[in-house]
Amino acid sequence: MKEFFKSLYTNKKRLVLCIIVLLIAGYFIYEHYNAPASQTSYVLGQASKQTIITSVSGTGQVSQDRTVNITSPGSGKLTSVNVKQGQAVKAGQTIAVLDQTNNTIALNQANAALASAQASYDQTLAGATSQSIQLAQLAVQSDQQALANASSSLATVTQQQSQSVANAFSNLMNSSLQTVPYSNNLGTGVLAISGTYSGSQTGIYTVIVYNTGGGLQYAVSGLENSTGALNKSIPLPLGTKGLYFTLTGNPYSNDSWTISVPNTLASNYSSNQNAYQTALTNQGSALQTAQQQITSAQNKLQQDEINLQVQQQPPTSQQIESAKASLTNAEAQLQNAQITYNNNILTAPFDGTVAQLNNQVGDLVTPSTNVATVVTSQSIAIIPLNEVDVANVKLGDKATMTFNAVDGLTITGTVAQIDNIGTVNQGVVSYNVKIAFDTEDPRIKPGMSVNVSVITNIAADVLTVPSSAVQTQGTNSVVLKLDPSQTQTVAGQTGVIAKTAPVRAVVQTGVSDGSNTQILSGLNEGDSIVIQSITITSTKSAASSATSVLRLGGGGGFGGGAGGGAVRATTGGGGAAPRAGGN
Repeated sequence: MKEFFKSLYTNKKRLVLCIIVLLIAGYFIYEHYNAPASQTSYVLGQASKQTIITSVSGTGQVSQDRTVNITSPGSGKLTSVNVKQGQAVKAGQTIAVLDQTNNTIALNQANAALASAQASYDQTLAGATSQSIQLAQLAVQSDQQALANASSSLATVTQQQSQSVANAFSNLMNSSLQTVPYSNNLGTGVLAISGTYSGSQTGIYTVIVYNTGGGLQYAVSGLENSTGALNKSIPLPLGTKGLYFTLTGNPYSNDSWTISVPNTLASNYSSNQNAYQTALTNQGSALQTAQQQITSAQNKLQQDEINLQVQQQPPTSQQIESAKASLTNAEAQLQNAQITYNNNILTAPFDGTVAQLNNQVGDLVTPSTNVATVVTSQSIAIIPLNEVDVANVKLGDKATMTFNAVDGLTITGTVAQIDNIGTVNQGVVSYNVKIAFDTEDPRIKPGMSVNVSVITNIAADVLTVPSSAVQTQGTNSVVLKLDPSQTQTVAGQTGVIAKTAPVRAVVQTGVSDGSNTQILSGLNEGDSIVIQSITITSTKSAASSATSVLRLGGGGGFGGGAGGGAVRATTGGGGAAPRAGGN
């Protein structure tokens, strides 16, 4: 009985353990089959050419006051005043002119820059001329000759410097060579040295004289070894290195002499040593200079060979786009310079009469100076604009006006005056802008409400994309490009599925009307772009599988329904918010 209960207890533990394992396995299987699966589809658009019109809007009233103050947008000295008080003037007639010295220089520079950019763009489109290719070929030939000359010069310098070092070393080794007799010599023999030492080793020669019964003999040891019969008064070789000795007088057997090479005790040893070190330094410097000339010639040849290859190839799309961007930038710079120049010419905004003239030639004026007041018979509307909108408005901008009191009536007008000093109301700054009517309508009365839209810029026939496609990443504006041939549609799903990921293109933007943005560079007409990215997230049901596994363990199962789904849409490929306006 005891064994039975023991067996039952053991089997129960195994059963519980088995159930726990199966529960864990079922959990992981459930999680696996219910893991979310995501897929991204893309709504595409195209880069196309169209006209972008930007404007600012405001509401105001038709004014009873039909006078406009002529003020300067900047500061400067009046160089001319072209009207008199009480004089009738036409729209656009010059009232006064500020000093244009700096503006004239800037305008001339901008014109020159535009001409240069235009020439560069035209040349890029046309490709290299035969003359430029010939010049590039001549440059390569000249570089090849220069490299050959540099190589020849290196060989000559190497030989010359090696000889200079060898001469200096020889002078050092032969510094006043002298014989030193042994202190125990008994004879009166004198040993003299002649010749030039040609070896490279330093050391000592020792010469000893001895008598063999058949006459005097000599033996040389040290730097070299040699023996022979002594023949006095005749130069005998010390060895094979160019030195000779001559013995005169009456030597005794075993008399000896030493010769140190070099003679470090010689008076010219120090100067010879310095000359040798100088020769080594000069050699290194000369060889380095010659090698640098070769390297420079090689680099020049490589650069001109690349230039020749570039000249012989047609322009790439990137080169054309770069030249076009430079041209567009130069045009914008000229436009800005022209605006600045024109701003210094104060003109009548409409036909009227100079009611008051407040300044004369030589006066210094500022934006707060009322140079003249012009009164007109035309109606004038006054609208307040905030500091953001008024910064985009210029004198002479065209405007359209509608009136609440007269249904269907639209009148065009011209910006005649912009206040330089704002009015603060509850912390908000606004600037009054006066709009002169181009035409009169008897139904329009002073005090009526008016709705004004001022056109601040018109970019005609420019490359544009939907603003939702333009994203800001850091300091760059980017657009996602997608090849339509790499996409496919799916039934019941918005957009297309891409076989390859979209390509990030950095673009330079221009003006924007909110819906569309001008593209100055980075895209071509007809490029397919991503307007919106849609990510679909779904789950797969694995309830039956999990239930079956759990039931194998003998426990109760749990069921599950079909997986849910979620759709998340983003514009422009899921980047940051689109940036309106130009760079």
